[in-house]
Amino acid sequence: MAELTGTHPEIWKDHVSQLLTVISQVMDSSALEDGTRSSAVEVILSLTVEMPAPVRKAPETASMFFPALIRMLMEVEKDDETWVNSAEEDEISATGPSSTAIDALKRVSVDLGEKTIVAIIQPLIG
Repeated sequence: MAELTGTHPEIWKDHVSQLLTVISQVMDSSALEDGTRSSAVEVILSLTVEMPAPVRKAPETASMFFPALIRMLMEVEKDDETWVNSAEEDEISATGPSSTAIDALKRVSVDLGEKTIVAIIQPLIG
Protein backbone atom coordinates (compact mmCIF):
# COMPACT_ATOMS: atom_id res chain seq x y z
CA MET A 1 0.00 0.00 0.00
CA ALA A 2 2.93 2.32 0.68
CA GLU A 3 4.31 1.66 -2.81
CA LEU A 4 0.91 2.34 -4.36
CA THR A 5 0.65 5.57 -2.38
CA GLY A 6 4.14 6.62 -3.43
CA THR A 7 3.41 5.88 -7.08
CA HIS A 8 -0.17 7.18 -7.26
CA PRO A 9 -0.76 9.51 -4.31
CA GLU A 10 -3.70 11.11 -6.08
CA ILE A 11 -5.90 8.12 -5.15
CA TRP A 12 -6.03 9.57 -1.61
CA LYS A 13 -6.65 13.18 -2.67
CA ASP A 14 -10.28 13.26 -1.48
CA HIS A 15 -9.80 10.72 1.32
CA VAL A 16 -6.80 11.94 3.32
CA SER A 17 -8.84 12.39 6.51
CA GLN A 18 -10.24 8.87 6.34
CA LEU A 19 -6.80 7.43 5.59
CA LEU A 20 -5.24 9.27 8.54
CA THR A 21 -8.02 8.00 10.81
CA VAL A 22 -7.58 4.35 9.81
CA ILE A 23 -3.78 4.49 9.86
CA SER A 24 -3.80 6.13 13.29
CA GLN A 25 -6.05 3.39 14.63
CA VAL A 26 -3.68 0.74 13.27
CA MET A 27 -0.71 2.56 14.80
CA ASP A 28 -2.45 2.66 18.19
CA SER A 29 -3.27 -1.03 18.22
CA SER A 30 -0.50 -2.69 20.20
CA ALA A 31 -2.25 -6.03 19.56
CA LEU A 32 -1.06 -5.87 15.94
CA GLU A 33 2.42 -6.96 14.89
CA ASP A 34 5.13 -4.31 14.83
CA GLY A 35 5.61 -4.84 11.08
CA THR A 36 1.95 -4.13 10.40
CA ARG A 37 2.08 -0.95 12.42
CA SER A 38 5.32 0.13 10.71
CA SER A 39 3.78 -0.50 7.30
CA ALA A 40 0.80 1.66 8.23
CA VAL A 41 3.11 4.52 9.18
CA GLU A 42 4.95 4.08 5.88
CA VAL A 43 1.73 4.70 3.92
CA ILE A 44 1.39 8.16 5.47
CA LEU A 45 5.09 8.87 5.02
CA SER A 46 4.77 8.00 1.32
CA LEU A 47 1.86 10.41 1.07
CA THR A 48 3.71 13.24 2.83
CA VAL A 49 6.55 12.96 0.33
CA GLU A 50 4.28 13.20 -2.70
CA MET A 51 1.37 15.34 -1.41
CA PRO A 52 2.32 17.17 1.80
CA ALA A 53 -0.34 19.90 1.55
CA PRO A 54 -3.43 17.69 2.03
CA VAL A 55 -1.79 15.92 4.98
CA ARG A 56 -0.75 19.25 6.46
CA LYS A 57 -4.31 20.62 6.13
CA ALA A 58 -6.15 17.56 7.44
CA PRO A 59 -7.25 18.04 11.07
CA GLU A 60 -6.59 14.33 11.72
CA THR A 61 -2.87 14.95 11.28
CA ALA A 62 -2.78 16.89 14.54
CA SER A 63 -5.62 15.17 16.36
CA MET A 64 -4.88 11.51 15.53
CA PHE A 65 -1.69 10.83 13.55
CA PHE A 66 0.83 12.71 15.69
CA PRO A 67 -0.65 11.56 19.02
CA ALA A 68 -0.41 7.97 17.72
CA LEU A 69 3.24 8.58 16.76
CA ILE A 70 3.97 9.97 20.22
CA ARG A 71 2.34 6.93 21.87
CA MET A 72 4.44 4.64 19.65
CA LEU A 73 7.53 6.63 20.61
CA MET A 74 6.85 5.90 24.27
CA GLU A 75 6.54 2.13 23.74
CA VAL A 76 9.93 1.14 25.07
CA GLU A 77 11.29 -1.95 26.80
CA LYS A 78 9.92 -1.95 30.34
CA ASP A 79 12.13 -4.72 31.69
CA ASP A 80 15.34 -3.03 32.91
CA GLU A 81 17.44 -6.18 32.64
CA THR A 82 16.43 -6.79 29.02
CA TRP A 83 17.07 -3.14 28.19
CA VAL A 84 20.54 -3.14 29.78
CA ASN A 85 21.52 -6.36 27.99
CA SER A 86 20.30 -5.29 24.55
CA ALA A 87 23.01 -4.30 22.10
CA GLU A 88 23.04 -0.72 20.87
CA GLU A 89 23.23 -1.98 17.29
CA ASP A 90 19.93 -3.78 17.82
CA GLU A 91 18.35 -0.51 18.90
CA ILE A 92 19.65 1.32 15.85
CA SER A 93 18.30 -1.22 13.37
CA ALA A 94 15.17 -2.09 15.37
CA THR A 95 11.76 -2.06 13.76
CA GLY A 96 9.85 -1.76 17.02
CA PRO A 97 7.28 0.93 17.66
CA SER A 98 9.66 3.45 19.22
CA SER A 99 12.23 3.07 16.43
CA THR A 100 9.49 3.40 13.82
CA ALA A 101 8.18 6.55 15.50
CA ILE A 102 11.64 8.12 15.70
CA ASP A 103 12.24 7.53 12.00
CA ALA A 104 8.74 8.72 11.09
CA LEU A 105 9.09 11.94 13.07
CA LYS A 106 12.38 12.71 11.33
CA ARG A 107 10.95 12.07 7.87
CA VAL A 108 7.58 13.75 8.35
CA SER A 109 9.20 16.88 9.82
CA VAL A 110 11.16 17.32 6.60
CA ASP A 111 8.12 16.72 4.39
CA LEU A 112 5.58 18.87 6.26
CA GLY A 113 7.96 21.61 7.35
CA GLU A 114 9.10 22.98 10.67
CA LYS A 115 6.24 25.44 11.20
CA THR A 116 3.63 22.72 10.87
CA ILE A 117 5.49 20.27 13.07
CA VAL A 118 6.12 22.78 15.86
CA ALA A 119 2.47 23.88 15.83
CA ILE A 120 1.29 20.26 16.06
CA ILE A 121 3.86 18.96 18.57
CA GLN A 122 3.83 21.88 21.00
CA PRO A 123 0.44 21.01 22.59
CA LEU A 124 1.37 17.32 22.73
CA ILE A 125 4.57 17.99 24.66
CA GLY A 126 2.64 19.78 27.41
